[in-house]
Amino acid sequence: MLIPFSGIVASAIIVEPATHIEVYNGTEWVIYELADTTKPLPQGMTWNASKERLELNGYKGGSFRQRNIPETRNSISIYVEGSNVVNGYIKFFGGIKIAGSKNASLTVNTKDFFASITGIRELTDIELNVKTDIDAASGLHDDQPVMGVNTAIEPGSEGCKLVLKGKARLNIDVKSKRGIEEVDAIGVASDLELNDDSSVYINVFGDEKIRSVYGVLGKLTLKGTGDCIIKTSSDNTSSFTEACAVHPKAGEPVVTNPSIYKVFGKWDEKEVKYLNAAKARCEKNKWTKGEKEGLTFTSYYDFSQFENVKVDGKELSKDDYIEKEGSTIIYLKPSYLETLTVGTHDLEINFDAQVAMFTSKAQFEVLAKEEIAPTDDPTNLIEQVALLIGLGGFAAVAGVVRRKEDK
Repeated sequence: MLIPFSGIVASAIIVEPATHIEVYNGTEWVIYELADTTKPLPQGMTWNASKERLELNGYKGGSFRQRNIPETRNSISIYVEGSNVVNGYIKFFGGIKIAGSKNASLTVNTKDFFASITGIRELTDIELNVKTDIDAASGLHDDQPVMGVNTAIEPGSEGCKLVLKGKARLNIDVKSKRGIEEVDAIGVASDLELNDDSSVYINVFGDEKIRSVYGVLGKLTLKGTGDCIIKTSSDNTSSFTEACAVHPKAGEPVVTNPSIYKVFGKWDEKEVKYLNAAKARCEKNKWTKGEKEGLTFTSYYDFSQFENVKVDGKELSKDDYIEKEGSTIIYLKPSYLETLTVGTHDLEINFDAQVAMFTSKAQFEVLAKEEIAPTDDPTNLIEQVALLIGLGGFAAVAGVVRRKEDK
């Protein structure tokens, strides 16, 4: 199961916290000493000395990595706020821990390196979007696989694991279009462990020359309640080509709470989905009074066991919603939604499996209808005047005011 990854190291090498980083500015690599306050880091990037972490807040720039010194293995903690984009890659052989504030996100777009993130070991609370799109012009060595993320530890070795915590969401999209035979495309080149409410979506594609396509190279473990969706595909029709959600030699995934999941597909085939049936899905969870369309929710529990729907603990009449198969779809009618107060409401879709009751839950919000001021409202007249002044129509403004006074 070991795959020779250029740049990935053995787990026994001594690791030290990073004191310097290198940042690519579009033309060259620039070295920054993290503790040097006289030379600020690029915009959107700061060093928090007291917490010993690199902080990203609105960073939109090139690759950054540990200092390029042979045999050096540096680790780093990264804290993310707001929306951030790295056009390139992130690489720290000693390990990377990424965490962030609520609604924070980090997107890494890679087109000319074998992995978007090298060294990641832990992801907490933030949304991490990895887009690795490699074609023939990338300049990679012929024997290098294409990867979304790796731990910088040889697969199968101790510590080769990416751990997700809290509300972390990991989205990985890998495309290998290099036109080279005997190479692999991989989403996560390590073990993968999901805790708490963390979730993952992995999509890996290989061209007609690809040898193997894997979503997760190592052991997959689901210890929390979040969803796990893995898809693999390739244009190679050879019978020797392998496309698997999880590498077959890693063994069957470990699921701590199997009763809450509905599983679609198989882990050792092209696609597998572990979906938490206790969560009702909805494309839109906000409804404004006056809208003609209602809200649609989907539960993955069996439709044949559907019992009732409750909102804020009160059972709904059959006239308030429509239920149908697929797995179980509930449509709340606009006429019912109009009766609800403005604010957040709790939805329950209940099922009776004879031996036990099951519930899918969701929240949605009812918003007030926007009021438009009448034409004769003085406020509306002021807005007209302001608009006309902005267009340079002073004479026209005077005419509007005179007509208003003549009424």
